[in-house]
Amino acid sequence: MNNAIVDVRNVSITIETFQGPLRVIRNQDISLQPGEILGIVGESGCGKSTLVKAILGLVPLTRGTIQLTLDTKTIPAYSGGKKDSIYNHIAYVPQTSTVDWDYPITVFEVVLMGTYRRLGWFRRPGKRERDEATKALQTVGMLDYAERSISQLSGGQQQRVFLARALVEDQEVYLLDEPFKGIDKTTESVLVKIMKEMQSAGKTLLIVHHNLQTLEAYFDQ
Repeated sequence: MNNAIVDVRNVSITIETFQGPLRVIRNQDISLQPGEILGIVGESGCGKSTLVKAILGLVPLTRGTIQLTLDTKTIPAYSGGKKDSIYNHIAYVPQTSTVDWDYPITVFEVVLMGTYRRLGWFRRPGKRERDEATKALQTVGMLDYAERSISQLSGGQQQRVFLARALVEDQEVYLLDEPFKGIDKTTESVLVKIMKEMQSAGKTLLIVHHNLQTLEAYFDQ
């Protein structure tokens, strides 16, 4: 019996390039179990980030299915015109290289953005949301940097801030795209400790990774 919280079945993805169609994912299956930390590993350009974006419903599938199961509710990656989709139930930490770090915003404001999806367009964050952002920054060791501009942070500090934003979302599933890329060993150890604590709290994590030497220590699968 398949009890996967995220189920990727026979997924293929083709993207258009200047040279024509390119198959970046072929017949991929992933079964992410509740409370598991799963690593996606592969050489540069093999489609790891593309697969993560497909799970979020941001990249169309050539074929196959992706779905999320929460309790007895099954939610597709692609809503088919319906309001609900996987994107609304997964916290996502993108690669730091894809973020505009010159945008004029403070660390605290970035983390507070994690509450926006829950609040909707017309509600402003209140005391509860601000307290949640403060707690998340404290968890990742960045509370002292709350009023600092994100442009003034190191790569490791930036990664901690985006993890804090994801923590504020308080979802069941977290997708992290290369969270250890470009950071020092101390920060990596801090992030791994936090991720293990998230797992102990019942969260499920899928992490894109590149270092083969740490696979066994970091991941269940």
